[in-house]
Amino acid sequence: QSALRSLPAAMQSKVQALQGDVRTQQKMLEQLLNDRTASAERLLAQQKVIDTAKLQYLQLQSGLKVQHPKYARLSDLQPASAAMAPKLLDAQDVFISYLVNQEGQAQVFILTQSGKVSWVDLGPLPNLSSSVAASRELISPSTGDLVAQGRLVSLEKGGYAWVPPGENLPPGATLTAAGINAAAARALLQQYWHDKLIKPILPLAGGYSRWIISPDKDLALLPFDTLPDAAPVAGAGTGTVQQPLVHARNLTVVQSFAVYALLKEREAEYAKITRSKSLFAMGNPVYGQGWAPTPSTSSSKRSLGPAWSTTDNDLLQSLRSNDARGQPTSFAGEQAFMRKAKWTNLPGTGVEVNAVSKVFARQGGVDVMVGAQASEAQLLALNQSGKLRDYRYFLFSAHGYLANNPALSALVLSQVGNPAEHDGYITAEKWPLYDLRSDLTVLSACDTGVGKTLAGEGVMGLPYALFVAGNKNTLLSLWPVDDEATAEFMSAFFGRLARGVPQPQALADTKRAFKESPKWSDPRYWAGFVLYGV
Repeated sequence: QSALRSLPAAMQSKVQALQGDVRTQQKMLEQLLNDRTASAERLLAQQKVIDTAKLQYLQLQSGLKVQHPKYARLSDLQPASAAMAPKLLDAQDVFISYLVNQEGQAQVFILTQSGKVSWVDLGPLPNLSSSVAASRELISPSTGDLVAQGRLVSLEKGGYAWVPPGENLPPGATLTAAGINAAAARALLQQYWHDKLIKPILPLAGGYSRWIISPDKDLALLPFDTLPDAAPVAGAGTGTVQQPLVHARNLTVVQSFAVYALLKEREAEYAKITRSKSLFAMGNPVYGQGWAPTPSTSSSKRSLGPAWSTTDNDLLQSLRSNDARGQPTSFAGEQAFMRKAKWTNLPGTGVEVNAVSKVFARQGGVDVMVGAQASEAQLLALNQSGKLRDYRYFLFSAHGYLANNPALSALVLSQVGNPAEHDGYITAEKWPLYDLRSDLTVLSACDTGVGKTLAGEGVMGLPYALFVAGNKNTLLSLWPVDDEATAEFMSAFFGRLARGVPQPQALADTKRAFKESPKWSDPRYWAGFVLYGV
């Protein structure tokens, strides 16, 4: 996308037309493959059409790379290697890449500034999805209660599940010693993740204060900040406090070392430019009847996700299941669900964007859009005018939809009064069409949407799509958040940024302050915020 933007407008259209032709022809081939009456000759003929279209595209690419050196540089990206570590990592940085194969076997690669790569076999992570879901439920209950209600069980082939009240235990599952005690269950799971993910790498990574983590699959949904940094000291008694990783380490997340290398390149590029404005904040979109500019009470909670009518139960059930091959639900099916979803208004997000805007008021260059202005049409108009390139920071305080199909993960803007061509969802598929030059985009109040079949790729897709649009770092939340707590969190975080504190340090310091706060010490209020970037 960046390479495409470097070309003249007429040439951009030609490239996109050929790309579209190839995709169209491939879809026609897919349809023929699903048509049992299609002959082998017809399939072969369609394949030749595709080969011809691809050849035309490759020939155009070759010519463009000769005529436009910048296009050649941007489109021929070199894979990142360990040899690049001395330039990309600082002395206190360690890059930690977790990998989980289809059978659930896990391993981790560890890279330091020296360029040395170490490998550790972590063994099996059985029932990864349900084990991560149990941890998330115990930190931030989907019911909105302060304490999760249910039972923690050990699964037959390993791993854990949190079973809500009234539901039967999975076949072969047994009740753990924690039983229905949510605090004990959370502690048990924290120790499980420490033993599985943290303890094996401490001999290699323990001496580094900044951990750059590349998770895999559902590990992208696990709040690493909360995991114990070390096991209890032997003989210290039951009162020993296990400090979480956030206590002494700054954690950031990134999709891969290759993406990290691209982010560092962008960081160097953006350090040389000056934006005319500090902050663009958009929040409190109009989702339906009863919209209000601010909450009626200071303790309001944000919605736990989209609502649907009882007539949509069949659709909902289909989205919560996989097909016979274990593949995610269909793209079209999830699109249908998004069209039917009804989102609740979030008046507390208006408080948040106004609070953050005051942080930058003295510096100037702050624009805030709430209510009907918090719309896809408004954002698109600003993009088309080139004005979105003027901002250093973006804050979107609204619902977020983390999809089963990563391209559909989205920021959810106003759902009322939209023109026919806009649905209010700024999806990972749409974001690359925007043109940004931002150091940070904050997606506050992400909801899990469908929830049970959510995979980590949905979380990782939004930061990458924003990167393609021209953004550097992305801060998002892994679960629905509390209005009042989040308004204070974002004010404190952006306050540190305004004072010149680097983003990873600002986030870690804010989390530590919340962890020590009598009012906000519970991890549900701070642990869900994750920084994707450098």
